[in-house]
Amino acid sequence: MQWSEIVKVLGGTAGLVAGLFGLVKIIVDHTLKVREDRWKGEQDTHLECVRAALARVDHLETDLIQSRGEAYGEIWSLTGSISVFGTVKPISAAELSSKFSHWWFAQGWLLTEESRGRCFLIQEVLNFYILRGLSFHRPPEEQLFGSPMHTLDVLRAMRTEELGIHVCSDDSKYSLEELQDCVAAWKSKRINATRDTTTPEQAWILIQFLMSAFRTKLTGELRSKDIFSGDASGQLHDVKMPTSS
Repeated sequence: MQWSEIVKVLGGTAGLVAGLFGLVKIIVDHTLKVREDRWKGEQDTHLECVRAALARVDHLETDLIQSRGEAYGEIWSLTGSISVFGTVKPISAAELSSKFSHWWFAQGWLLTEESRGRCFLIQEVLNFYILRGLSFHRPPEEQLFGSPMHTLDVLRAMRTEELGIHVCSDDSKYSLEELQDCVAAWKSKRINATRDTTTPEQAWILIQFLMSAFRTKLTGELRSKDIFSGDASGQLHDVKMPTSS
């Protein structure tokens, strides 16, 4: 075979190979483009699902915060009869326990596990009062307000003497375990006594302490961004709630 014929054959083969390579490249590029478009579509769909889920969570969290705020307002009303300040509103342990039970079955599901334990502890003490026929009444105004000391410092001194609880500037800082131990010790002292001589003022100090620890804990939860998950680490700066006893 002459060189001219060999060149023609090779030239034709090279053209065929080049054509086949070009065709393969087109097919591969098209396949990759289809897969890329499909992947982008799947990612967009996934992103929309995530956004929708976050929107639902945000809506639920907003509703929960609002519901807890309303329920918390009712707690303030229930505890008005044992407030340190303001007019004394006489109420029996049985009446207060009944009101708390009514509130619990209407709003109790909104409480976190920690606050639920504090609520149960209040009911435990109120039922102990009912069983023992104990009443409660705020100490005389002269005792609370007639001292050069700050009223809340006077109250804390009363707690230390009556309950043996250590002084803490924020009642929400007392753990549930500390509150339970305090109640158990206070009850044991009465149960083991030959005669129960508990005064209404002494009974008031315990129930007021538990109510304040409950209220201040709820205050912290209402201020939390992560109230939906039960984590009280974040702060909602537009919520302004008091934390006093």
